[in-house]
Amino acid sequence: LDYYNQALNIHYSEEAKSRKAECLHKLGRNGEASQLYFELGDRYTWGNDDKNIAVKDYKKSLECNPNNDDSLDKLGYVLKELKRYDDALTYYGRIKYKNVDWAMAFCYMKLKKYQKALLLLDRIVRDNPYRDDFLDQKCECLIGLSRRNEAIGQWERFIDFLMENECYQRALDRLDLLSKS
Repeated sequence: LDYYNQALNIHYSEEAKSRKAECLHKLGRNGEASQLYFELGDRYTWGNDDKNIAVKDYKKSLECNPNNDDSLDKLGYVLKELKRYDDALTYYGRIKYKNVDWAMAFCYMKLKKYQKALLLLDRIVRDNPYRDDFLDQKCECLIGLSRRNEAIGQWERFIDFLMENECYQRALDRLDLLSKS
């Protein structure tokens, strides 16, 4: 452990950080090991890097601390980016202290499980009345469930809501979108 600390003080190396995390895990210092694996995973989460490496590091983080909401959330995110929606839902479903309803709804939609997505999106739209992106997803679910007229009604009510709150340009944009659907 001292050797890896010295190596990291001289020059950052993912190999040294990974070995340090491994040492910490073997010493039973699982919280610290989990955090290091999480940080390693974060390096591969963003950009064009190999996200499969991030998956491995987040899983190692969870081996050390199975209830790490940050690792569960990021692992779900990376799996969602890799279009592994069922796997993402497994990890999102284990999160206790973060709201990941939108991410779960997105995965359900991609799996064409519109009813499950709709249950989440109903609450999300209610709690975020100005977020038309959430409403659009809810309407997409309704259309997926062959409830097109209900979706159009939702959009019309949203336009009325925007008008009442003097968001005229957004209302006009929504009218344009509605006329195209």
